Amino acid sequence: MTTFDLAQYQARTQVLKALAHPTRLWLVEQLEQQERCVCELVCGVDADISTVSKHLSVLKNAGIVSCRRQGKQIFYRLETPCLLKLMNCVETVISSNAKAAVLVANKEYPMKVEVLGPGCKRCTELATNIARIAATMANPIEVEKVSDMAKLLEYNVLSTPGIAIDGKLVSSGRVPSDDEIEAMLR
Repeated sequence: MTTFDLAQYQARTQVLKALAHPTRLWLVEQLEQQERCVCELVCGVDADISTVSKHLSVLKNAGIVSCRRQGKQIFYRLETPCLLKLMNCVETVISSNAKAAVLVANKEYPMKVEVLGPGCKRCTELATNIARIAATMANPIEVEKVSDMAKLLEYNVLSTPGIAIDGKLVSSGRVPSDDEIEAMLR
């Protein structure tokens, strides 16, 4: 990373840090709609005027909002509406994480079963047995044949065929019985 790159990342970090508070995120969303006086913004948050002013100051120092004085009132406006696209992206991540958590909790995510071996008769037999048994299971199961030697070595398979479930080696060197396979797939 060059010095310039480092400076860019530090500048980005400052902007993200300025947004890293629920009240400041709310303020940015409020200012998207229109310029607002501090006194208007205080009504929407459970905080006093000095706290809201501090939050706005953090946003202003990061270049996210600007302000103007009109008599005794200070009005703020959003200078960077493009940040709201970032918030949409964040919402997508949150939604995706929530869906994944539900799938995991309900065991609805597909189990990934890898049959590890060079493609010999025993490997083919094992893959066929697993696919047949997987078709009878309630939870979704993906079955994949893996013959890449580098991948076999990653799993430390010294004798084939092998079975990896969700990235963990559970059997190698033999073709398990149907009952054993069924137990592995639960």
